[in-house]
Amino acid sequence: MSAPNDKGGFGISPSPRRLVAAADHAQVDLDGSLVLRTEASAALFKHWDLATSPHVVSHDNGGLVSLRLLLEHDMTFASLCLIDVVAIGPFGLPFFKLVAENEEVFKAIPTNLVEGLVRAYIKNATGKSLPQDVKDMLSAPWLAGETQGSERFLKEMVQAHHRDTGALERDYARVGGLSPTMIIWGRDDAWLPVETAYKLNKALSAEHLVIIEEAGHLVQYDQPGRLALEVGLWLSKNSKSDG
Repeated sequence: MSAPNDKGGFGISPSPRRLVAAADHAQVDLDGSLVLRTEASAALFKHWDLATSPHVVSHDNGGLVSLRLLLEHDMTFASLCLIDVVAIGPFGLPFFKLVAENEEVFKAIPTNLVEGLVRAYIKNATGKSLPQDVKDMLSAPWLAGETQGSERFLKEMVQAHHRDTGALERDYARVGGLSPTMIIWGRDDAWLPVETAYKLNKALSAEHLVIIEEAGHLVQYDQPGRLALEVGLWLSKNSKSDG
């Protein structure tokens, strides 16, 4: 079984719904360190009730969620592949800090100007120029009147600025012993510089590190063939014992 799991309130996925009253709604909505998202993911895995341990492939925020599942929820993975992931501090671009410290100012910016920020932000995520239809597809959910809208886009920037994994990182040395772990990174990642990959590789005691040339943060668009090959080889290697 292959089951993609997207982040609620991101892209075209439905916005998350608060099912119980919270003492601090702002804090729940922010979930900067993805604790609540991890709890939701743990519940999803429990619902699936898989017969065998899953092979987990994560990108961006999914990396931090996967590590929390492994270290805080005692899940067992057959293997873990982390692709340009959010996992180790310091976090965020200077732009995130600017938005977080001036959120009301950015909310007041006309939506047509926020669209320019969205498109520039996405352009910065790739190592090469993408076809216009792909850029439009990636931008669309964050534009005024669409699935998430411009306000949600700005909230994502604030969330990233408030991320903190200090306590979790102290357990990272356990990861390599808990699951075979591979890290894949785009050489030209402007959001999470390639130096982060080497730092994370050491912290996790990962088994394998691959740096993909001519690829940015969205390596799946910059070098889809090379990424598919690396992930396929990794999964094949670690699936032999699944029998």
